[in-house]
Amino acid sequence: MQERYDASRGNSNERGYDADWQKVRAVKAAQDPLCETCARLGIDKALDVVHHIKSIEERPDLRLDMDNLQSLCTEHHEKIHKAERWRRGAPDDLIVFARIAGRFIIPRARIG
Repeated sequence: MQERYDASRGNSNERGYDADWQKVRAVKAAQDPLCETCARLGIDKALDVVHHIKSIEERPDLRLDMDNLQSLCTEHHEKIHKAERWRRGAPDDLIVFARIAGRFIIPRARIG
């Protein structure tokens, strides 16, 4: 299933990560070299990823907009995408999140 998903995504250029993106990414990384989420928690941790807050798929017009970018460590980037994947695959009545102490709490499926 993962292979089909990866194949359907296209290569990085097709997804909007071209030379223009690399330049904007470099500027963002120089401007905010620490994970912004960790920094809010008082932790100094270097960024691993420059993340699009609104995805390129959702808002291609914001692909190179600095206000739509966030410096993140791998851990926080994966948490965001895990929550998004879960939300897309879950029944509508289960899409309820609570944010407690900076963590997403995801409800368990109801039985019956």
